[in-house]
Amino acid sequence: MAKQTGHPNGTHPCDIPSCGETLPLNMTWCERHYAMMPDHVQGELWAAARGGIGTSHRYNRNLQACRTALDWFEDNLDANGNRKEST
Repeated sequence: MAKQTGHPNGTHPCDIPSCGETLPLNMTWCERHYAMMPDHVQGELWAAARGGIGTSHRYNRNLQACRTALDWFEDNLDANGNRKEST
């Protein structure tokens, strides 16, 4: 069995650099940052996660869903992980 990466206790920080909340390995973002995402981005992530990671198609679907979420964060959060002010 391959050794899991991350912190020794099987955790890792939220993927928002300024957050630092500790998460289990099966989560990518903390609840606060996940809740900021619009429904369509959350839906894409859930659909990809339900598909599992057994084939290259499912793997690509998971990667695309994560890319969509990361793009949304880049466009909508400031450097401190807070929503950007609307102009």
